[in-house]
Amino acid sequence: IQVRRTANLWRAGSRGADLRQITFMSAEDGAVAQFEPTQDGSVIFTGTREGGRTLWFVDRDGSDPRPITQRSRIAANPMYRAGGRIVFMLADDNLRNHLWGADVDGGNATQLTQGQGEFLLDVSPDGNTALFVPHTTLDTLWSVSTRGGRPVSLGRTHRLSAMFSPDGSRVFHLVPTGGPDSRDLVSTIISSSGRGPVVTPKL
Repeated sequence: IQVRRTANLWRAGSRGADLRQITFMSAEDGAVAQFEPTQDGSVIFTGTREGGRTLWFVDRDGSDPRPITQRSRIAANPMYRAGGRIVFMLADDNLRNHLWGADVDGGNATQLTQGQGEFLLDVSPDGNTALFVPHTTLDTLWSVSTRGGRPVSLGRTHRLSAMFSPDGSRVFHLVPTGGPDSRDLVSTIISSSGRGPVVTPKL
């Protein structure tokens, strides 16, 4: 038995009118997995083609689809913020994910992390800063500029719990009170710079 899944993106008005298909991945290619709409209505998405998970860009009307990453690499988890850059994970030759930043059309691509593999958690509302955890130490939270630069340690965290506040000035995450696998967690709010007071609200 052989099973193939096909999934494509469609666009519609707020009331379901003007329904239009904008991606055309075939059964042989695979399916659209993750997508992010941009400020002008174009869409960034991941799709499988020729054995690789590729990051794609397509105009709002479905015209001119083009790959942002090479088909031989595995791309995942694209994030876009209005006025900023796209941030995504891209696997190296050893299948270790690293954070990359690029312009919306894929230009000026920059590798942002250089460790043993990292997982992207969130991008600030202005698109300038990304939160991540290293695969080797999931209990440590880091931030890095989406233009490149030295990552900043923000302290202990609980795996994949971190996110920016709506204005980007603070980060909410869970902090274990015991060892790395402790189930006793404290809700914590810190400055996005890693400096300043720590707040532990009661939820």
